[in-house]
Amino acid sequence: MPENQPSDVGPVDDRPALVIPYWTAPLVPGGPPDDGSQRPLSAPVVSWLCPAIRALTPYEPGAELTVQVDIVNWGLGNATALPIVTVWWMDPSTGFAAMGPSNRVGLCVVPVDPRGGTASTPAMTTAIPPTAPPHVCLLACVSHPDDQAGSLPDPIGDRHWAQHNLAVVTVQPGQSMIGFSFWAVSPYRQQAVFEVRVRQVTHEALVSVARIVRAEPVRTEVRLALREAGEMLAPGRAGADEKRRDGRLQLALEGGARRPVYLQVELGSALRPGQFTAVEVVQLDVRRERATGSVGVVVTTRAR
Repeated sequence: MPENQPSDVGPVDDRPALVIPYWTAPLVPGGPPDDGSQRPLSAPVVSWLCPAIRALTPYEPGAELTVQVDIVNWGLGNATALPIVTVWWMDPSTGFAAMGPSNRVGLCVVPVDPRGGTASTPAMTTAIPPTAPPHVCLLACVSHPDDQAGSLPDPIGDRHWAQHNLAVVTVQPGQSMIGFSFWAVSPYRQQAVFEVRVRQVTHEALVSVARIVRAEPVRTEVRLALREAGEMLAPGRAGADEKRRDGRLQLALEGGARRPVYLQVELGSALRPGQFTAVEVVQLDVRRERATGSVGVVVTTRAR
């Protein structure tokens, strides 16, 4: 055999390589489907809207919720893998901690073939307590002894984790000021400093959301502000309040701690019935310069 010629003889890495996919069709011509290599997620992927996580029943506090999750195995072996898939429902938040039996939708073992094999979990159902908030996030994880998920819930940076974290706020026609509360959460075990940022979503993200909310997407001028719940914005004040009006808020959180944050959205022009717009909130670890979580907020009006 000539020198430097690769050999087909030798051991094959037969471990599974599991992904909860954020896309199936290539993002660009000739590009790959979601094989997990493009992490952390970035545009045009919508990190808070994984289509592989599907609610099969409408969400309603006090009612049952049924969820299904798709997974893909990009491992190069020949054996069917038997990973564990777990799904939790969570309060709307930009980070995750404290998952347990009380907010677990389901846990199951799913056979999935290698080399791009796909599989869906059985439908998993749980009863949502009447005290749950009007919107929740679905967080999913796939793991296998030979391809384990990271211990930190990381739907942006770890291919084993994914989220469907979209809240819909319905307003009256002509209403221009909207408020939404969510949790900033530290996924770490030690204290860290985070910056929470809010911005309008891209046109591509609006198109993706339109398929779910079944309304006309509209990009309109918006004024965005963040503050810790219980604080008041002081008009005309510089410094920290200026950052809040600019859609940024910095928080120091202990490990596993969470803090309520209030988002204020002021529309430049009111939505007509059957229209919607959307913003996204992203939480970043300041020291590591990476996103730890995100949530999408849709503002819509009811069609007449």
